[in-house]
Amino acid sequence: MKTTGLYTMNLLGMLMLAFTLSAEPTAGIKPAGKMKTATELSAKSEAKSFSLSGNIYDLSSSESLAGASIEINGKVCYADLDGNFSIKSETELEGKYLTVSLISYESKQIKLDKAQDKELKIALKQR
Repeated sequence: MKTTGLYTMNLLGMLMLAFTLSAEPTAGIKPAGKMKTATELSAKSEAKSFSLSGNIYDLSSSESLAGASIEINGKVCYADLDGNFSIKSETELEGKYLTVSLISYESKQIKLDKAQDKELKIALKQR
């Protein structure tokens, strides 16, 4: 009888050991790969960002136009209640087209250039 108890205990120990060895404690953990140098980290944090802001208003009444959509470089933003907008891009805006639209107004497309002010005043004409 004592032999059976010892045998059962050894068998249980071996099963636990086999289960532990077959389990992969590092499953899902991937190697970090090449570590970035301080220069690479610094260059990434100093990545340039370009921004453009302005005001959208009615050509005839000079009233601010809330809710106008402003699209550039695939990004869209909307004018606030005072007709103001601000949009940021990680790519240069020079040479890109800015499209402004609002229901019951003619859409306007503006090609941006380097000499252009970063604070735009855009008048929309009613249809």
